[in-house]
Amino acid sequence: MLANFFYISSGVTMGASIFISMRLLAEERQTGTLVLLTSSPVQDWEIVLGKFLSAFVFLALTTLASVYIPGLIFVNGKVSFGHMASGYLGLLLLGSAALAIGTFGSALARTQVLAAIFSGLLVVALIICWLLAKVTEHPFNDVFVALALHGKHFPPFSSGSVHLRDVVYYLMVTYVALFAATRVMESRRWK
Repeated sequence: MLANFFYISSGVTMGASIFISMRLLAEERQTGTLVLLTSSPVQDWEIVLGKFLSAFVFLALTTLASVYIPGLIFVNGKVSFGHMASGYLGLLLLGSAALAIGTFGSALARTQVLAAIFSGLLVVALIICWLLAKVTEHPFNDVFVALALHGKHFPPFSSGSVHLRDVVYYLMVTYVALFAATRVMESRRWK
């Protein structure tokens, strides 16, 4: 029961991450305040990291607001606290990765709608990697399994176990996407 809750919540978390992140940098560019922001005495990575962290705190608060649902199962059924903590850790890591991808999409786009489309396409491409892994042969299916955002790395969290490889995967996806968003911001500064 709890595994199904976390499975469904993972889709909601990824969708919310895309919609939260679409405004981070694209709105600044659309309203013309990006020039003011980039001319301030902060570096581009500080802008990207600040925007990401504020969006992550908002996502974490909205995700943790649903703790009453597994809490009811915890009170009335037999569910361990570790299973709940593992599931929410997985949701926060998955949301962090999707939010970082959304920040990258927002850095690329000129409008919020384009940012949501770019981010959604990137997240869906990483989800589809799991399906591609099932239909490809040995050298490619290992690559697709390793790239899959949800199929391999999230189910252990929803079943109550935490693997270091999955935590490292989500942290690396977050880092690479934020690094790419910073590079996009730096490249726009020179135009």
